[in-house]
Amino acid sequence: MSTTRWVRTHEQLARLAESLSVASALALDTESDSLHHHLEKVCLVQLATDRGDACLVDPLALRDLSPLAPIMADRGIAKVLHGADYDVTTLKRDFGFRFACLFDTMIAARFLGRPQIGLQALAQAELGVALSKESQRDDWSRRPLSPTQEQYALADVAHLLVLQARLAGELRQLGRLSWVEEESDAVAALEPARRGRDPEAYRNVKGMRRLSRREQAVLREIYGWRENLAETTAQLFFGIRMQCAKCHNHPFERWTQDLEVTRYLPWSPHTSVAQTEEFVQRCIAAFAEGKRLPFVITLREDELAIGMIELRLGEISADFGYVLARSVWGRGYLTEAPRALVDHTLARPSTWRVWAGCDVDNVASARVLEEAGMEREGTSRRYIVHPAVSPIPRDVHLYARVR
Repeated sequence: MSTTRWVRTHEQLARLAESLSVASALALDTESDSLHHHLEKVCLVQLATDRGDACLVDPLALRDLSPLAPIMADRGIAKVLHGADYDVTTLKRDFGFRFACLFDTMIAARFLGRPQIGLQALAQAELGVALSKESQRDDWSRRPLSPTQEQYALADVAHLLVLQARLAGELRQLGRLSWVEEESDAVAALEPARRGRDPEAYRNVKGMRRLSRREQAVLREIYGWRENLAETTAQLFFGIRMQCAKCHNHPFERWTQDLEVTRYLPWSPHTSVAQTEEFVQRCIAAFAEGKRLPFVITLREDELAIGMIELRLGEISADFGYVLARSVWGRGYLTEAPRALVDHTLARPSTWRVWAGCDVDNVASARVLEEAGMEREGTSRRYIVHPAVSPIPRDVHLYARVR
């Protein structure tokens, strides 16, 4: 890259749009804050051209990105993205863009039968380039970004045009290039992601159609109250680092030592703060390695952890487990958190199924999963040991959502 710059003013944006208008190809990516905020937004737009220029556009400083709209809709300028559906739908929602001449390298990899289609895997296999995952789950709404975050963001577009050229050449030889172009056009035509609250979302609650009209009206009001609560009271933080840095004994006081809270967990209640500290350190290590991704649920008024959800990502599916402090049971937090987690995980192009299990006697957990829109698929016998209940493996009900 010959130049790397920030675009934070309308004058800079106007100059950028003018320079992009004479490019023939453009690599595009975005970063959002959906892992950290109930109402997500696009927080960063990364661009790189076939001339070797690259920049970071700051939507939080500009708000209005309309000078870029003609570029996105220009059929003479190729827009190359990887896993484009999320970027396209959120950019349409936040800035009203239309897209033309789009090429999705993830779709190209699928049509070439690549065993791994993530950008990191493709960059390594096709170009011998190792891309970092270090900032993948950061809160991109925070400013200023660190040099590490800037480098991470630019790396996502730095190699896309070279990757596209290589994949397109192979597709052309196999006579499949038009297939990818057709599928990419379909992505470009996707509807914008929904903004804000869907007033009819309560109709997706399992069992709603069995309710009377009066009961449905009550459900609508309760659902709206829960949405307000999620927006104003509770917040999901991706990662456990913030809570660990403050005080390890909060998780111990609120849930890790509670027999009732840990009854259906795969580990015994903690007997000391030191044991919880070790647990937290293991979570941090797993997070850093990308093996497990712990979310922490906090209350805004005191920022103390009231629970956590741990997501485990596979090639095409993901599963999760969760826990919530007994002091806040019954307030709707644990219903909102799994739903947000499942919605976000299924938005990943490579994830087709999210599942979770609960002990056959854990009625409350089953209700949480159902209210998060998951359907019961069956029962696995002698599946897992819950030490607080029995040393003998327990049966669990399996719930899942698929797309």
